Amino acid sequence: MPIFYKTFCERTGYAGSGLTRKEYNYSEMHDEKKIHRKFDIAFKGTCEPELGWSFFPLQDDVTVNAGETVLAFYRAYNDTDEPMIGISAYIVQPDEAVQYFNKVQCFCFDEQMLNPKEEVDLPLFFYLDPKICDDPVMSEVKEITLMYTFYKAQDQTLATLLAEHPNSPLKRPNVAPPS
Repeated sequence: MPIFYKTFCERTGYAGSGLTRKEYNYSEMHDEKKIHRKFDIAFKGTCEPELGWSFFPLQDDVTVNAGETVLAFYRAYNDTDEPMIGISAYIVQPDEAVQYFNKVQCFCFDEQMLNPKEEVDLPLFFYLDPKICDDPVMSEVKEITLMYTFYKAQDQTLATLLAEHPNSPLKRPNVAPPS
């Protein structure tokens, strides 16, 4: 056997004569309890009354494994006759679960402007960090609640400018579609 190949085989365990194979305990590496541990994620949504919006999740809940990505949606509707800017914040319950909640894409903490009577679907893409399975505090937790609340943004300047601008799309007359 060529020296280079023999050295390669000895160091990597790839092949060759007289090598001892590493034994792996796959049952420890792939703990069934962790792989198949399910979490029920409940979605809630509320709105500060002075915003004048409706805001709610488009799904009540989902069941996921730790590490599995989830795409969920919330819907916001501006029920006022004025453009309004809202901003959302969220909480995770139980509190101990928040450190394992990882957002890939989210609408929270970003200003959202909705025109009068406008409706928009807001995506939330997230996963639970698999380390949640190793946390003894979380060992009995099966349900996690994700609650978003929309608040009226303090600065409504952009909404006011849009409403007052002479070329605002809000001031265009409705045109009937051709017959």
